Amino acid sequence: MNHSKGFTTLELMVSTGLAILVIGGAAGMLRMGDTIGSKTFTDNQAKEMLSRAINRMAPSIRQAKGVDGDESDDTTLDVVLPDKDSSGDLIRPLTDGDDIMFYLSDPSGDPNVEGTILWRAVNGEPDKQWAMRKDKGAIDLHMDGLHFDYLPDADDPDTVQISLSALVNGRTVTVTRNLTTKIAMRNHKSNTDDTNDDNTDDSTL
Repeated sequence: MNHSKGFTTLELMVSTGLAILVIGGAAGMLRMGDTIGSKTFTDNQAKEMLSRAINRMAPSIRQAKGVDGDESDDTTLDVVLPDKDSSGDLIRPLTDGDDIMFYLSDPSGDPNVEGTILWRAVNGEPDKQWAMRKDKGAIDLHMDGLHFDYLPDADDPDTVQISLSALVNGRTVTVTRNLTTKIAMRNHKSNTDDTNDDNTDDSTL
């Protein structure tokens, strides 16, 4: 009796179906990557997500001309970017450009409303595309878990320390990172290399 060494039509259909299921499952995990609502979410996954959230804020902080002290506090960060010309080059002497604010709110993005979703506002307008995924927050901490410190002096900082905490299965997971601007908030004369950023993770169980 001769046996074919190739795949039968049925075998090809089964293998194709399994491949689709595997790919679909992986895509589902990617979509979950920025949410912490799943009961199976681990502390390490939460730390990774919180680190990605800080990385999303980092470019604005590193490029900032300065911190708006009137609008910033321990739960809200407001930075002013330097203005640029049509070619994307900095205008010198440096002048104020876009105003970027980071804070927690509900799905409305109103900074005066309490919530657990990380938001960015540009020139006072909540950036829904940045903060939301359909009707859910891209980064939902499920707690009041955003804190800023300004170093070395709150009145004249060159570094912003960000602490993000998330509630995961009844436990609090925290990631803290120091971000220093490449031009030292442009409030200072000396340049500061952002490779000096301090990355620390702290998990509170």
